[in-house]
This record gives sequence, C-alpha cells and structure tokens, in this order.
Amino acid sequence: MHHQVLHTGQRPFECPICGKSFVQKSDLPRHLRVHTGVYKCQLCQERFSKKDHLDDHIRVHKGEKLFKCETCGQRFTYKSGLTSHKMMHTGERPFKCPTCGKGFIRKIDLNRHVHVHTGQYKCQVCQKRFSVKVHLDKHMDVHTE
Repeated sequence: MHHQVLHTGQRPFECPICGKSFVQKSDLPRHLRVHTGVYKCQLCQERFSKKDHLDDHIRVHKGEKLFKCETCGQRFTYKSGLTSHKMMHTGERPFKCPTCGKGFIRKIDLNRHVHVHTGQYKCQVCQKRFSVKVHLDKHMDVHTE
C-alpha cells in the first residue's frame, strides 16, 4: 500500500487538530507531538516537539534572516525558503502535474493545481474544469466578450 500511495499522492492519515495529512501512518503520532510539544514559544504560545524547532521559530519573531540568496541578496528565515527561492532564478520546477505537465516549485502548489483537472465545475462551452464555482463564473466572461 505504501508504495502505491507514494505514486498517487494520497495522504490518508490526517491530523484531527490541524488537518495536515501524511502518507505513512507512523508520521501522524510524531506530528501530533507538535500540538502537545514540551517546548512552547512564550511570544505566541505555539508548541514544538524539539528545542531546535522552537529556536528556529523564535527567529521569525526576532526578524532574523540568516539565509541569503547569492544571486539577488534576498534573505530568508528558513533554509527551505531560500531553497524554493533559488528555483525562481534557475527555472527549476521539480513538481510536475501528471495531467498537463505544468511544473511547480513547491509540492503544495502542485497539490492545489491538480484540482483544476478534476474540478466539479465544468464550463459547458470549452469543457475546462474548475474546483471553485466562483472561478468558473469568472471564466465565463471570456466567452461573452
């Protein structure tokens, strides 16, 4: 099952507190410690299961941005932010839509995009699909112009 889930993008194990979902069942209990973590930020009360995660988080409150883009000089609080940003300069888009091939820097953006192809709202003129009705309504303007 695990191997198949990796290819389908399914994340069947969902956190009942925040809704974050996981591929592996074993990841959920580890994640739940985030909500009950022993390390608590004194500024916003957010909890962390590891002290280094709390330390990283505190940098956000302090406005510290230790990670600098060598191309443009922009700074980031987290290394992951810098990594994603660098892809804007290189054009790298590692997360590809299996339906249309469109690439994305972040997996969360791909996950949001795939609903375009499976959307329940379908344009009766050109057959384009939308996951949000308001987007279909706005799209209909292109057929009336």
